[in-house]
Amino acid sequence: MEVGSSLKLICEDTVRKMGIDPSRLKPSNTTFKGVILGVEARCTGTVTLEVVFGSPNNFRSEDLIFDIAPFRSGYHALLCRTAFAKFNVVLHYVYLKLKMPGPSGVITINGNRERSL
Repeated sequence: MEVGSSLKLICEDTVRKMGIDPSRLKPSNTTFKGVILGVEARCTGTVTLEVVFGSPNNFRSEDLIFDIAPFRSGYHALLCRTAFAKFNVVLHYVYLKLKMPGPSGVITINGNRERSL
């Protein structure tokens, strides 16, 4: 979760591991600083991906445009406030939970404190 900007990042390594066809990638002029302390990075491209939260009987999906970050990370992607707004997400930082409305009730996404550390 990145709540300070409108940056939606996916790591180059993650794009490769997902087997995304390179013809789907578009050029990008985006640069950013602050995701990795003191390091400025220039995105290598953008890709539009369908992001889905929930289960087969209660889910939400939205197409999001991700900037491709030229590094590897313990995180595969970074979603920002504007991405969460598309899903009408309520963030519960203390409990590591995301909650959003779904067609069959509230969708709750639980974080894992041990894995996060």
